[in-house]
Amino acid sequence: MLDGRILVEKDELALARELPWYRERSYPYREAVYKDLTSDEILYFQNELRSSRERQKYLDSLSELARYEEAWLLMKADEFERQYEIALVIGDVEPGPMTTAIRSAIRTYDASMAALKRKTGVIDAKERGITNTGSLNTLDHLEELDRYYKKIKYRYERHAEWLRLQIGSFQADLVELSR
Repeated sequence: MLDGRILVEKDELALARELPWYRERSYPYREAVYKDLTSDEILYFQNELRSSRERQKYLDSLSELARYEEAWLLMKADEFERQYEIALVIGDVEPGPMTTAIRSAIRTYDASMAALKRKTGVIDAKERGITNTGSLNTLDHLEELDRYYKKIKYRYERHAEWLRLQIGSFQADLVELSR
C-alpha cells in the first residue's frame, strides 16, 4: 500500500467488493492482481486500519474488565460458601465444628484481602498507564475505562475494609467459643 498499489488475492476480495469503484472481473487461479490506488483510497484504507486498531484496544479493555468482574464473583462465591458452612453449624452443642468453620472463613477472608490488595495495585498501575491520545472516540473509551477502574478500585477498597471487620468479628467469636 505504501507504493500506491495493493495486492489483492482471489480469496481476499471481500474488502475490495465493498468499495464503490470495485468492478468484478475473473482472475486466473492463484494469480496475484495489483490494483492501482488513488490517494483517497490509500487514506481510506489507512483510516480503516487505524480505527480497527482502536476498536481492538477497546475490545481488549472490555475483556479485561470482564475478567475483573469474573474474579469478583468468584471471590464472593468463596465468601458465601464459608458463611454457609458457618450457618450450618450455628447452634451445635459442640464448639469444634463452629471453630473449624470460623477458622476456614478467616483464612478465606485473609486470602481475599491479599488478592484485593494485589488487584488494587494493578489497577493503580493501569490508571497511571492510560495515555490521553487518539481520536475522540478513543478518548471517550479511555475516559470510560478510567471511570470503570476507579469504580472497581473503590469496590475493592470498601470490600477489603468489610473483610477486616468480619475477621475481627470472627476472631472475637473464636475467643468466646474457647471459653
